[in-house]
Amino acid sequence: MSPPPCRIRTRRFHRAFALWSHVALGCAALLPAPLAQAGVPEYVPQLQARVSGFDGFNLPTGSSFSSGTPDIDDLGAVAFRLIGVGSTGIGGMWVGANGTGSVVYQAANDQPVVTDPGIAAGIVVFDQYTLAGSQGLRRYTVLTGQTSVAIQPGGALGVTYFGSAQVLDDGRIGFRATIGSSSYAHVLHAAGVSTVIVGTPVVQAGSPYSFLFTPSFNQAGHVASKVQRAAGGNEIRIFRSDGTSTLIAADSAASPGSPFTGFDNSVALTNAGGVAFIASLGGGVRGVFLSTGTGTTEIARTQAGQLNEIEFFAPTASDTGLVAFRGRDGAGKRSIFVGDGTELVRVVGDGSPMPSDLGDAQIGRPDTSPVFGGNPRMNSRGDIVFGCSITPLGNTSGTWGSAVYVLRAQEAARPADINGDGNVDGIDLTALLAAWGSCPSTGSCPADLDESGAVDGLDLTALLADWG
Repeated sequence: MSPPPCRIRTRRFHRAFALWSHVALGCAALLPAPLAQAGVPEYVPQLQARVSGFDGFNLPTGSSFSSGTPDIDDLGAVAFRLIGVGSTGIGGMWVGANGTGSVVYQAANDQPVVTDPGIAAGIVVFDQYTLAGSQGLRRYTVLTGQTSVAIQPGGALGVTYFGSAQVLDDGRIGFRATIGSSSYAHVLHAAGVSTVIVGTPVVQAGSPYSFLFTPSFNQAGHVASKVQRAAGGNEIRIFRSDGTSTLIAADSAASPGSPFTGFDNSVALTNAGGVAFIASLGGGVRGVFLSTGTGTTEIARTQAGQLNEIEFFAPTASDTGLVAFRGRDGAGKRSIFVGDGTELVRVVGDGSPMPSDLGDAQIGRPDTSPVFGGNPRMNSRGDIVFGCSITPLGNTSGTWGSAVYVLRAQEAARPADINGDGNVDGIDLTALLAAWGSCPSTGSCPADLDESGAVDGLDLTALLADWG
């Protein structure tokens, strides 16, 4: 499997960055429209919450969330777990959107730990547990502001822990059930009934799988997962509640001749039926892929000087064919990349400028510790949420603590739309022809599409190629 013709590059943030730096932190939420474009979009960063030992934005001073993975739903709402709310050392849950939000739940003193959440359509789900086991899978409802126990531990399945909980838009809850100490099942819960979609043999008699890894559910209630076969080797499959499944990929131990020597433990399933996964290819090479089982797109692979490392964190994917993952760029800086199989963009990373409530900041730390915490997560339209450490811009010896950001996916600019009406048509052609020749020494020259300093045949060709 040869590398794709992929451009790996760093993209500056959308030109609206400066505006977001100063006014976006308190603006009202707007429902995002689906992206119509192909390719990797432009992104606008927006701060959701920040905290240090001295102050905080949308969080009590002293709170901690540095190792958690936040989640984002299709309307742009965000949820993330707190290791400690303020200085209590007791876990909790934060929910918000568009730069506003707050702690909505704090665990009891004897039940201090909450898991990373799943969020969709105004509902947040998460497990709360002690060393003795789960204290119940919780459901927080934004509309009422109330938290209740959605599923009790034990039950007919004997669940001891609820792992990787997700909620679907219709309220169904998917999770990986730990049963006893060494049995597992991927479960879909609806109307008070938990249905096993796939399980290990103690749970599902005759199952060929000895271990189930982290699940990913889509809105159809299907679940994708890496599974360990009792006969040897590992597969990635999509499972359905009717008992059928689709093989996405198998490693060389399960299928001799496979280009994959191993898989990372977490995958991402889209509503379109694509599964994003990270695989080892032998010889120290690793790759990121998006597959439906009948066709596989290579998103990226490690190559010295460009993508030095793909980190062992879960990938995430959109319904538009975008895949995001953590890695190191050619300079060795930790970064988040987004690709679609034709281009690969470093959208943010160590040293990237970011807006903050304290002023212009950058992703970074005053030491060599990782600048990101947990996995990035992407919603169906391509917005990305992630946690990171930030410092004052240009001052990596200082620290402004930990922050959660959303990168809002934007429609790509169309330079050929000279009059900005959303179409490339005769009006734009007339404007280009009227500006034919050298650009003025001062002022703008919007018809110079390739910014060569002159409006010429190359600009005309670019306009006609983008007609419509």
